[in-house]
Amino acid sequence: SHQAGLGFATLLPTVGGLWVAAGSASQSVRRLPLGPLLAIPLGAGGLGAGLPLFLGAIMCPLGAALSAAAGAVLLVAYDLAWGDGVVPYLGLALGNLPRTLGPVELLQKGEILVQAYPALTMLAALWAVMAGVISVSEWFGVWGLGLIVAVGGGVVEYALALSFAPAALSQAMTSLSFAAIIYATIKYLESRFGG
Repeated sequence: SHQAGLGFATLLPTVGGLWVAAGSASQSVRRLPLGPLLAIPLGAGGLGAGLPLFLGAIMCPLGAALSAAAGAVLLVAYDLAWGDGVVPYLGLALGNLPRTLGPVELLQKGEILVQAYPALTMLAALWAVMAGVISVSEWFGVWGLGLIVAVGGGVVEYALALSFAPAALSQAMTSLSFAAIIYATIKYLESRFGG
């Protein structure tokens, strides 16, 4: 059956509405919904691991960190609900969540998964830290150093703690490397041509 249960039918619009409301409540956080909005399309295009670099470049540190973490959570949730059941960039094959779950059962299942697989929380934390590092480095005008720290830290974290399969590590490294090249190119062109 392709019908969504009450959990998905009520939880996703509620969380989305609250996220958009929070993003429009203040001028400084108006871009908050970008992380969740871009996580799935960028993930589908193989660039999801680079999302924190993009968010860090255009947002304040706290907003970038929150938006990146929310994007990671949404990407995992989407893949477990409608994707192939393998968490992107981690390689954890968790299977698909039943779409007929009610709100309470959905939250309970999510809690069980997070407790059983701490890497899910670590992924959100990594994305938040990477976005925050990029954003702070942008504020201080040392974007190159921020890029090295964020990408270097991301590579180490994916290699040592997050990626459970060689293919997942390769996917994360490719995505992160491509995003870093795009970011560095944009920053170079901006400095060269006075952006």
